[in-house]
Amino acid sequence: AYALHRVTSPALHRLVSYANQVRHGTSDMTYHPGKVKEFNKLGVALQEAFHELKETDAQFRGLIDGSLHGVSIHANRKILYVNDALLDILGYDSADARRELIGGPAINLFAPEEHERLLAYYKARLSGVSVPSVYEARGLCKNGDRLWVELHVRPIRWNGEAAFYVTIADISERKRQEELIIRQANFDSLTGLANRNLFRDRLV
Repeated sequence: AYALHRVTSPALHRLVSYANQVRHGTSDMTYHPGKVKEFNKLGVALQEAFHELKETDAQFRGLIDGSLHGVSIHANRKILYVNDALLDILGYDSADARRELIGGPAINLFAPEEHERLLAYYKARLSGVSVPSVYEARGLCKNGDRLWVELHVRPIRWNGEAAFYVTIADISERKRQEELIIRQANFDSLTGLANRNLFRDRLV
């Protein structure tokens, strides 16, 4: 047993050390074989699995970056990731915009008048209460302007921790069209005065 321990312990330590290095984001994912053939086979299998996982992760990030919709991933109220489309939607055009947002409060992506409602949604999700997964809110642009966005929120795992994946679409034009339809239905197009339809609504 002592001899077996002396032979296997360094090989097992080598495997654990290799897995920890990969977990902490080492650029060198090469497994360096030891003296035990069976552990070397396991190490090579781990190396291949890690490479495949890294390629899949790169493809996934590429799809997100190429999306026409904005994407934000956040955990513990902090932004972990944003894609280029979201930067464009919110008017962040500098090269340092991503670094400016990542690590900051996720609530800062939205207008102050939305904070109370969005924080209530966040707390409700954490406590297991059912809240809308799709809803509208006013986003906050870099220059302080507001714009209407539609959010699709779903829970995911990101780098080993619980997080939220949020798809953000600019619906400002849709909101303008809705307002125009409502105005055309309730106000005279020539004078701008309230029409019979609005009068009847208010009377009721």
